[in-house]
This record gives sequence, C-alpha cells and structure tokens, in this order.
Amino acid sequence: MKVLLTGSAGFIGTAIGAALEDAGHGVVRVDAMLPQAHGTTEPPAGTHRVDVRDAAAWPALLDGVDAVCHQAAVVGAGVSVADLPAYAGANDLGTAVLLDALARRPVERLVCASSMSVYGEGLARSADGATVAPPAEAGS
Repeated sequence: MKVLLTGSAGFIGTAIGAALEDAGHGVVRVDAMLPQAHGTTEPPAGTHRVDVRDAAAWPALLDGVDAVCHQAAVVGAGVSVADLPAYAGANDLGTAVLLDALARRPVERLVCASSMSVYGEGLARSADGATVAPPAEAGS
C-alpha cells in the first residue's frame, strides 16, 4: 500500500512513517517544516515540504496513493488570542483543503488525527500504575 503521511517530520508522524515502512508500505512524506516545531525548515531526506493549505500541491502528491494518514497540525496552547488565526488556518483550513483534494482524488482509507490542543492532555499513569490527572494550567 502507498500511504501519504502529512506531518511526517513530527513526533507522531516520524513514528508512523517508520512503522509503515517496517510493514512494507510505501510512504509519501509531507511536512510544512515549521521552525517552531522542528528547529529547521529543511525537510528530512525524502520529505516534501508542503503547507497543507496549498491546494495546488495535492494532485501530484496523491498520484498512486491508496491511503492518507493526516497528522499535520500546529500544536500547543497559543500564547495569546492573536495565535488563533494561525492555528485555525493550519489545522482547520488545512484539513479542509486536503479533504477537498481527496474528494477529487479518492483513496481507500483516511486516518485523521487531532491534537491535545483540541481534546486536552487527559489522564495518565504514574510509574506505580496509579491514574493521575495532569496539573491544572496556571490561571484556569
């Protein structure tokens, strides 16, 4: 299977890409390479540097693809309300642009992930196995 993987240079995307390749799948790696997330704008070898909002990029990237694993997102709690347009632009509009491309060039499967920016940190387990809640944010 040939899988297009957005957010491929991120924490989760890197692990997913490796798992896909270990399972024998071809991977088309895509990442915007935002310096605040990666510390660089240079993509790893074999990665297409593409902003998910770039509708013109999708037709060529989707050629021959069987599935899409959409992990691209700007993550983290913004410093201020002024950060909201950047988050919504990349996460919401970017996903919409990709979905529009998939409507024009359907694939067999789509896996779409969200970030903790949407659903929160949730519960975790301590070293002794006890369930613990993350600490409250300052000012909440």
